[in-house]
Amino acid sequence: MSATGSGRDGERFVVTGAGGFVGAALVHRLAVRGPVLAVDCQRPAALPANVQTLIADLAEPLPSMPDFHGASVIHAAALMNAGADADYWRANVTGTFNVLDFAHRHGARQFLFFSTGGVYPYAAGVRHRESDPLRPIGFYGHTKHLGEETARAFHALHGLAVTCVRLFFPYGPGQRRGIVPLVARSVRDGGTLVIKRGGAPHINPVHLADLGAAILRILESDGDWRIYNVCGDQVLSFLDLVRVFEQRYGRRARLQFTDEAQGDLLGDNGAIKRDLGWVPRADFDASVELALDE
Repeated sequence: MSATGSGRDGERFVVTGAGGFVGAALVHRLAVRGPVLAVDCQRPAALPANVQTLIADLAEPLPSMPDFHGASVIHAAALMNAGADADYWRANVTGTFNVLDFAHRHGARQFLFFSTGGVYPYAAGVRHRESDPLRPIGFYGHTKHLGEETARAFHALHGLAVTCVRLFFPYGPGQRRGIVPLVARSVRDGGTLVIKRGGAPHINPVHLADLGAAILRILESDGDWRIYNVCGDQVLSFLDLVRVFEQRYGRRARLQFTDEAQGDLLGDNGAIKRDLGWVPRADFDASVELALDE
């Protein structure tokens, strides 16, 4: 660590998806520790002074950036709502290979890959552990699993230190997509929400601030190959989310109840707690006021 305690001496970072919800937050958080290369398909707004930008299509090989040799590379870019399988593949598989190749060519200190809890199957009441069998959800989940396996290959063949972060339903200020904004906007604007049996699915979302703290714990530690679930401790049903926003907006949601069953998507975060001492702090009811910062 440096004398100020803000990071390692000479620490540098590369963040892909720097204009996105998670990537932008990480750029600002890491910029206080050292120079950051912010990589995105368009120029991110309002960057700190020590952030350099690289406008790039990750489906194409990335150029050499000698100033960031030995940096920690955080791959937060992903395509989540594509219209075609080929678009998912191009962004999430080919793109991940190209960022891994960049990290390898630049002698990266470590590589953090943002995967998803969607590599596990829906399962009622099950908190998935990192060692549990995978059954990815949809083509997006499959491409993130393939991203994990591509990262595993770079670790095995090139010695790249890799941490895969399986992320469960992040929420926080500035968020525009995802289950939390979906529910919030539907309640606020009078849209109809379908409620399945028992209010399912149940999820344990993680606040953006807690996610940032987890990433710092990972960056401050050393590991060759690691997989961590990053999720909150608080379990909420889809109906619980609705009730929170009903209270916030002072109006009843338009609900359509069905007896259709739906499994849960829950993560067990015991491994990152045990290994790195990370603990999620945010309470959903108190912190979700920031989720639709409009």
